[in-house]
Amino acid sequence: MHSGSVARIHLNRMKQNLTWLQSRSGTDKVIAVIKANAYGHGDVEVGRYLEPHVHSFAVATVGEGVHLREAGIRCPILVFGPPSSDGSALMKRYSLTATLSTHDHFDRLLPGMTYQINFDTGMRRAGFSPAEAEDVLEQIRNHQGNRCTGIYSHFATADDPGSDFVKEQHRRFRTVRALFPAEIPAHMCNTAAVVHYNPEPFDMIRVGIGLAGYTPGQVQDDHLKPVLEWESHVALVRRVLKGEGVSYGNWWRAPHDGWLATIPAGYADGVPRALNGKFQVAIEGRLWPVVGSITMDFCMVWLGDSVVAEGSTVGLMGGPESWRADRWAAEAGTITHEILCRLTERVERVYSR
Repeated sequence: MHSGSVARIHLNRMKQNLTWLQSRSGTDKVIAVIKANAYGHGDVEVGRYLEPHVHSFAVATVGEGVHLREAGIRCPILVFGPPSSDGSALMKRYSLTATLSTHDHFDRLLPGMTYQINFDTGMRRAGFSPAEAEDVLEQIRNHQGNRCTGIYSHFATADDPGSDFVKEQHRRFRTVRALFPAEIPAHMCNTAAVVHYNPEPFDMIRVGIGLAGYTPGQVQDDHLKPVLEWESHVALVRRVLKGEGVSYGNWWRAPHDGWLATIPAGYADGVPRALNGKFQVAIEGRLWPVVGSITMDFCMVWLGDSVVAEGSTVGLMGGPESWRADRWAAEAGTITHEILCRLTERVERVYSR
């Protein structure tokens, strides 16, 4: 399955990131968001490592929750996605916590299921309106065969350190929280809110990308350390002549006679074609440009007059000399989350503690 590149996951750095986020927010209770294969880091391995240190986990789908349960994860797991009739049976079987966002969702609960309530304070993606809080409380009282284990909301603009809307959303949720009994915990703060605003965290925080060592948005915090280092190797070194085209389309041509290295990492591994003509990799302590079109399985590096040995280590992401994932995102016109989630199963994950 593996294509010749390795993602080295430094779990000790993830624990350091967790500790700093706890200290910054003033609460030890953390919901670790490990959806999308823990943002490409490996949900099972990350889950097993973090389980003793967090309150619970959150995932996007029932299938992700089932995968963690079958791997031996026992702490609470919140499913963000809306419940379905078929999904409810699985959630009950595997002791997963449902998210309810409409009154109809109460009807999909099976006896004995746990659930949390999502309130839409401005994200406009899912959730009850704050104006429905009293009606939701009545629904909770009418479903004594189930247990509400939390209420939550989600910031829409916390990745912008100067957004007034963060304060407005926080105010709206604070109003909702005041209506609910204290024994039902509340959470709203994500990584961006903790780092950029650090408002009242309610009863716990809910962080994902921060555990991976990154802050959403343009402003990064030096306290968070990237967990993942992606390496490959030089598979081939070839001589090219001035004017010869390289890769699909031949839109890049050698400016003079020189050397070209072929690296076994392409868009099927997670290198986006949006980095065509913009990307640099680290070989032997310096950065070299990737030239020509990034292909499914390979990318090519222009060495100019220099030559490197076949088999030399190539730093693609997160290493001492290589670009961080946020630099990838900036050059590709996307966000760090997407870059990390792009890493496919062809990239071998190797874990250290």
